[in-house]
Amino acid sequence: MSKMSASAPDEPSTPKVGTQPYRSMNHPAAKVRLAAVHEIAQQARQNQDHAALRLLTEALNDADADVRVLAASQLGQLQCEEAYQPLIACLKDGAPNVRIAAAEALGRLGNSDAIAALEPLERDADRSVQTVAERVIDTLMKTLT
Repeated sequence: MSKMSASAPDEPSTPKVGTQPYRSMNHPAAKVRLAAVHEIAQQARQNQDHAALRLLTEALNDADADVRVLAASQLGQLQCEEAYQPLIACLKDGAPNVRIAAAEALGRLGNSDAIAALEPLERDADRSVQTVAERVIDTLMKTLT
């Protein structure tokens, strides 16, 4: 899969007004926002919709940890390079599952610059976070050789 970019010079900077998944991102129920993240990721995958990638990146700041986890995972699968810095910020999230998803997504991006940001997670209070960080760092180190 080719790496996707969240910005395109010929694309409008805002999503199509009135489409259900985009409107659902502001819904008060987390399960509705989760479904919207899934639909938006599908749209990004099928149409290389750059507005969708921006919404997924914004979802990394959602109030619900499950929404943040899904957004990070989808951005990693889509290899959205513009999500690099927001994913780095998620490594400090209070929810261990968000830190794990962000670390895995950074691993999928394949940017060895992430190693320095991932190293503190090797000492994380959560053992699962430590394990994932160690694995992702090992994988990224192999890309350097």
